[in-house]
Amino acid sequence: MNKANVVIIFVFAACLLCGCMHYSKGTGSDIPFTTIYIEPVKNDALVHHIRATLSSQIRQKIAKHPQLTLLNSNESADACLTVKIKDFSQSVATTKPDDTVRAKSFTLEITAECSLFDNRTGQYLFKQHIVSASIESQAEGDYLWNKTKTLPQLSDKLADKIYDVVCKPW
Repeated sequence: MNKANVVIIFVFAACLLCGCMHYSKGTGSDIPFTTIYIEPVKNDALVHHIRATLSSQIRQKIAKHPQLTLLNSNESADACLTVKIKDFSQSVATTKPDDTVRAKSFTLEITAECSLFDNRTGQYLFKQHIVSASIESQAEGDYLWNKTKTLPQLSDKLADKIYDVVCKPW
């Protein structure tokens, strides 16, 4: 191996090591609050049995964040999250090849409005931020049963997106 190859390998290794020295695990910035209260989800849409599920899923996801402490009252929390389900819709996703009138599957979509209020400053960190999620539900067999089984999965997708809005951008 000649001297030029040794120098190139040395420079490459040095650059690689310098890059790794500055790596830090996490999102790269701290969230501007350490305690949070999550109000029970409000439901302005015509979708039943999802309010409690969504509330629970949001709380479970945010409780796992290493920089946040979830509180049971708004009085001592740094921030307060409110979520309101604004819309729920279902549309035909696919039809049967031999009968284009009957649906084979439906797309279920849910939209929520989120606001995060900073109790310390008296100002919103974000207000009426729209978040939505969708999932496909099979229409084979008992459609209402399939839809009922699919709603917790749809709710979980929405809870993931709400978690991202609250915990990721900082």
